[in-house]
Amino acid sequence: MNPTESVLNVNSIYQNELLVYTELSKVYSNLQDEAGIPSGERFKMVNSYNESNEDAIILENLSKKGFEVRNRMDVVSLSFAIASIKEIAKFHGLSFVLEHKESDYCYNKLKKLQSPIQLNDSMKELVKMLSNDIVKYFDCDIQKKLRNFSDKICDKLPKYFQGKTGSVKCLCHSDFRINNILFKEKGSESAEAILIDYQLIFWGSPVFDLLYFFYICTDREFRKNHMTYLKNIYHDTLRNYLNYFKIDVDKIYPKNIFLDDFEDHLEVGLLVAFYGLPFCFTREEEVPDFKDNVTDMKIKLHDSFVERFEGIVDDYLEWGII
Repeated sequence: MNPTESVLNVNSIYQNELLVYTELSKVYSNLQDEAGIPSGERFKMVNSYNESNEDAIILENLSKKGFEVRNRMDVVSLSFAIASIKEIAKFHGLSFVLEHKESDYCYNKLKKLQSPIQLNDSMKELVKMLSNDIVKYFDCDIQKKLRNFSDKICDKLPKYFQGKTGSVKCLCHSDFRINNILFKEKGSESAEAILIDYQLIFWGSPVFDLLYFFYICTDREFRKNHMTYLKNIYHDTLRNYLNYFKIDVDKIYPKNIFLDDFEDHLEVGLLVAFYGLPFCFTREEEVPDFKDNVTDMKIKLHDSFVERFEGIVDDYLEWGII
């Protein structure tokens, strides 16, 4: 193995962000203008102040408007989750709109995007290192089940990152977690969310983003109480949003197909928990950089990690996936 390779394609990371903020943001804004979508129903993005800058992307400071970033280890509130799920539904919906209205642009730009996560020897080494840190908290029987699953992670990930699964495809955020979402509480019944950090976007199944969110941002109790409700929120929002463009969701992504896709992709939650959750629960003073060599990474997990991961394991034992 060669663990000196980077796990991330650094050049792709910046190019993805540049594409979203200097090109896609305008495309999306024009589409929503043409459809006459009211401001409160639009997909929202942070304004970018640079037209074409190869060195930096300058974004509006929305903290002045009351938006904030929550702690990466927090369990999201229901209001946060509702606002965030609605935004990701609109984000996905815009891919369907582009396929319908701008198929050449969609084919030439979006469908060719690949995940900057490189499934190389370094990624295998990283997964092995993380797995060793995680499984030690469980008894021997569970350890064996987790090791059997973790040994197959790098074989499983390509089909998801290369868009080989799911009934429909769209542009996926791919890092849809609490500290990549600006949030503004607007009262007990309402809230506003704006997605940020599009570095890891790729063309794949929309349920990837949903499972990523549920298994990075929530705990077992939250999922038991709200996951079904939030899946309904997602599809209802997608339906209502596409209606503005005179696109019938039942013709491109009927609810029964969406729910089947969700069930078929359940293992994604455990996959991302293995390689993503430890970085969210690394102690603040020791947060590693994914662009570092694996051999340079030192991960010291916060005490709360074990309880969160135990809840995930309980889900997957209950479903018979491990």
